[in-house]
Amino acid sequence: MVVNPEGKIFRQLAYFHEEVAHVNVNEITGEAPPNRTAPSNDYIPLVYDGLVLGLRDFFRKMNFKEAIMGLSGGIDSAVCLVVAAEALGPEHVHALLMPSQFSSE
Repeated sequence: MVVNPEGKIFRQLAYFHEEVAHVNVNEITGEAPPNRTAPSNDYIPLVYDGLVLGLRDFFRKMNFKEAIMGLSGGIDSAVCLVVAAEALGPEHVHALLMPSQFSSE
């Protein structure tokens, strides 16, 4: 982000996505240009995008290609599976159902 001398955000780029912007430092006064697009402040998509990016980067840096996940049947397992499928591609994620007496139907 670029902040003007008054402490207001002059330009802000998208979270968790690569983006390039050119800003003339001599023009960073007053209000931001009208065509600027501010990223969403809704925190759930931001957390999701951060988790996907972090998992994808970790797998690439470690040179891992596939993931095996043990699922209990709960919502936390489902969310983890969705994040992994988004980050790695569904064809690279293998799920094993590991039910117990505490698992949901």
